[in-house]
Amino acid sequence: MAWLTDLLAATDDLIIVGETATAGQALRRIPAAAPDIALLDARLPDGNGIDVCREIRSSHENVRCLILTRRPASTLRESSCLRNGVRLR
Repeated sequence: MAWLTDLLAATDDLIIVGETATAGQALRRIPAAAPDIALLDARLPDGNGIDVCREIRSSHENVRCLILTRRPASTLRESSCLRNGVRLR
């Protein structure tokens, strides 16, 4: 998602505090980066965005999660998303 990082970095009111490629990297980076929003891919090489969001929200409740996917919303286990702090829009 380098193109998305570049797009967001070009926005004056957003600051990119980190970028990772895996669920494990994201979970290790969150405490030091202290983001307002964690932008997650639904599919990660070592996990998925829903599980990462659950882990983030369990110890950093002020961090909001946004999960991106190319899959239809109906395939994203909506109840699992909602239980784990993901809001569907």
